[in-house]
Amino acid sequence: VKNTYTYDTLGRLTNARETDSANTQLAAWLYCHDKAGNLTATSTTTTTCGSAGTTYTYNAANQTTNSGWSFDANGNETAAPGGLPRTGETYNDFNQLTAITRGSTTSAATYTGTTNAERLTFGATDFYHGSEGLTATVTNGVSSANPRAASQP
Repeated sequence: VKNTYTYDTLGRLTNARETDSANTQLAAWLYCHDKAGNLTATSTTTTTCGSAGTTYTYNAANQTTNSGWSFDANGNETAAPGGLPRTGETYNDFNQLTAITRGSTTSAATYTGTTNAERLTFGATDFYHGSEGLTATVTNGVSSANPRAASQP
């Protein structure tokens, strides 16, 4: 499988494509952005932004306002669509998420410094970083090398 990526003049990912050895397209993703750089739409079925299937909207702080998303006064995410509803989050003085509770389960997170750039753990998952960024994760003893796929810009 070969992955091909296309970027706009501002360096934002606009297309990702997977092909086999015969150059037959296996999958494709379209990413659309507004002037502020926010992701406004994604699609796996169209090649034009005006007809993209999933769309995103933002407030003045460039936070998504799509259904299910919310943020605290510091801009920390407090709710996201999908999965079990969150019943609590804890952030440290650096606005790093240090714990999240969903239902009756709390998962803790640790970091290497004062930014979110290198998370070390989150719940049962360990994160491993190299010169290219996140290089592997291990969850409950199961390793996943290069977890960042074309569908996850």
